[in-house]
Amino acid sequence: MNEARPNNYLSKQHGSVLVYCLGVLVLIVLSVGYSFNVSRISGEKTRLQNTADSAAFSVAAVEARDLNFKSYTNRAMVANQVGLAQSISLISWARFATRYTENISHVASAFPPLRLAFAAVSKGIAITMKALEVATEIAITSINVIEQTLSYAQVVHHGGTLAMAEDIFDEVVKRNDPDVDRSISLSSAPFAAQYAKNHLAFTKRYSPSKVTKTNKAKWWTDTYDDNKKRMDEFRQVTLESRDDFSKNRTYDYVKSFTAVWKVLKLRVRKTGGSELTGSSKNPDEIGSYYTWSAMDTMAVHLKWYKCGSWRCRWRSWKEGMPIAWGAAATDGERSFTFFRELGGKHRYASSFRINKKTSWAAATEYTGLGPSGRFNGLQPFFDIKQDGLVSEGPGIAVVLTKPHSGGGVKTVKHTSFGGGSDDLNLEAEGGFFKNRLSALSQAVPYFSRPNDVSVFRRWDKKREYGNLYNPFWQPRLAEIKDSTALLRLAVTIL
Repeated sequence: MNEARPNNYLSKQHGSVLVYCLGVLVLIVLSVGYSFNVSRISGEKTRLQNTADSAAFSVAAVEARDLNFKSYTNRAMVANQVGLAQSISLISWARFATRYTENISHVASAFPPLRLAFAAVSKGIAITMKALEVATEIAITSINVIEQTLSYAQVVHHGGTLAMAEDIFDEVVKRNDPDVDRSISLSSAPFAAQYAKNHLAFTKRYSPSKVTKTNKAKWWTDTYDDNKKRMDEFRQVTLESRDDFSKNRTYDYVKSFTAVWKVLKLRVRKTGGSELTGSSKNPDEIGSYYTWSAMDTMAVHLKWYKCGSWRCRWRSWKEGMPIAWGAAATDGERSFTFFRELGGKHRYASSFRINKKTSWAAATEYTGLGPSGRFNGLQPFFDIKQDGLVSEGPGIAVVLTKPHSGGGVKTVKHTSFGGGSDDLNLEAEGGFFKNRLSALSQAVPYFSRPNDVSVFRRWDKKREYGNLYNPFWQPRLAEIKDSTALLRLAVTIL
């Protein structure tokens, strides 16, 4: 008798699981293949983007270096001009000191006991001042040569930056990833032309030789106005950078005192200063950039007590007897034969206003002594072309690509397993554009003066915008402003 089977007993199944296993295996293979592709592409994309960022940043660093070089050389040229002002002031003061001792010696010659002593002192001072004058003239000529060298160095560095940027770009890309295609960006004509255009348009070389009456008459160009504006700014920076000795040597040598009670007061006024002027009586002819001149005078001033129709009072101070004087000016491309005509009585710290007669004596004596040293005027220099507040330069935008077909981006296709399969081919529809992996990047030089470091902080603690007098240009990555146009340009090259 047969036993009854339980209700939960399942009948034995017959068949093959090979088809199921093969299907699962295919899914696993596809998953592994696509995971491998995603991993490789993500890694190569990150590597390519880092390479693009490094290349753009390096080129921006070259641009920042060029701007800082121009800033350093502009500061050096201003410092040299201050040195010229000090030198010509020293010569003027030496001539003044020589005249002072000579005049004192002449007065002392009326007293026999003092004659020999003062004559010896006067002669010794004259010899010393002459030696000082000769040494200073050599210094003026040397500084002039240095100024010209710095000006030409700016031109060389400005042009060399283009070649330097291309070399740095290629070297950075090559060292980061040798498989990157460098046939575009700075290695291609359109990208190189755009970079060169931005580089040449951001700064411009301004020259005093273009500030002439002839160029001013050419109303259809901006040559005169552009160059005059920048040269006047450079001149003003130079004048404001002078030290106290070269800027203003005017003071009361002897304070006011009563010589005769209720009759006469006396004081001795010393005046002096230096000026950067033109070499023509008409400043519009060539501009005030060609001659450093200086003057020193000393005179006795008188104030009389006089009675008029209504009352008695002290009159104004009047220049009396000249005591000493001296004047000097540099030699150069333009002859300098005047002192007062260009600029009026307020030149040389008001020498012509305070000691008028003595100042004319100094100017007359200069005619016989002649110029000192060789000076060719302010030199051409680079400045930012754009007016207004500027914080950053144009920089550079780059596009780097990496070919897939050549094995630059290695996926399953480039393995022995997937070499013959079209199912894992990334070049099929929906794959890489133009069979390339690409990355975009942009970097710019920007100006930032530190406010948290006391040695660099402005004394007024105000924000300083971009200029070519302080070397605080730095590179940084920036947002790509027009990626569509950049890609369109890259596509035309590929």
